[in-house]
This record gives sequence, structure tokens and C-alpha cells, in this order.
Amino acid sequence: MRFYELLREIREEENIRQEDLAINIGYTQSAISKFESGVAPLPVEVGLLIVNYINNPRLTHAYTNELNLGLLNVEFLNNIDTNLLVVLECLIEEGSEMITAIQTLKKLFKNKRNREDISDEDWIAIAEEIKQIADVKVCMDVFLVVVSEKFGLNLRSLSREMNFKMKQKGYIKNPNERRGEYD
Repeated sequence: MRFYELLREIREEENIRQEDLAINIGYTQSAISKFESGVAPLPVEVGLLIVNYINNPRLTHAYTNELNLGLLNVEFLNNIDTNLLVVLECLIEEGSEMITAIQTLKKLFKNKRNREDISDEDWIAIAEEIKQIADVKVCMDVFLVVVSEKFGLNLRSLSREMNFKMKQKGYIKNPNERRGEYD
């Protein structure tokens, strides 16, 4: 589903009138109508205003996906039951398969420094294992959206907390700790 189609659906679900959306983001109701119908292209800054105002995780996912802002831009899985237990089962299944894929990749990448060290046959196997790992990201998106929509998880707070946690673990450098960039 395209962003503009989902925008109308979610706006109506949230009982937000086009006029109210327009006023809150500084545009006209007519412009919102054209964006929602796909008649007029949606400028990036307007899309960001809309996403921030409506603050719906499915809409945010669709917009970032449409702009290709993520590392992997895969459509939202809209053909699975959004019962949290069903979503968790999907995540468990994909997570289990991911662990196996990682173990296989460790073997395939052993003693390899770059692409030239990998046979074509092994590269095909590596690509399949990488896809399996990527499946987890797609299911994780569904999980986060469902928990956010049904249980009120604040994804912005979670993002801040995850950045802090990754810095604490040393996976993200603090800007002050970077050395050698300007020396």
C-alpha cells in the first residue's frame, strides 16, 4: 500500500479530519486531499510534518520505506494476524532461523577477507543466509508496530534508549571520543 493510501486510512481511523490535519501542519485542506488521492506529489517536508503530527507507527514505517530511508526497505507485512501472540510466534520462528543462518555464515566467512576469497557457490549460499537474517528485521517491525498501537509503546523513547544502550555497550562512539578525524 502506498503512503498516500495509508495516510487516508490511518487519518480516518484516528478520526482526524483533513481540515484539522491541514491546520496543524500549515497547509490547506485542498492540498491534503490532493496528497491523499495521489494527484499531487507529497514534498518530503510535508510528509515529515504529517508523520510527526499523526504519530502512527504504521504510517511512519510506510513513509520511511517509501523514501528508502532504512537500510532495508521492505513493505509492512499486512497479511499476518496482528494478535501479539501470533506476531511473537513469527518472531520466534524467524529468530531461530536467524541463529542458524548466523552459524552458517560464520563457517562460510571463516578465513575470508573480501569477496575475491569467496567462491560463487559460497556467495549464493551467503546471500540466502543474509536474507534469512533480514527476515527478522521485517518481523521486528511488525512486532514494534503492534506493541506500539495496542499497548502504547513509545517508539521515539525506545529509539533514544536503544541509542544510549548501544553507546554504553561501546557499539556507538560518542562524538568526543572520535580520534584521528581532524588530527
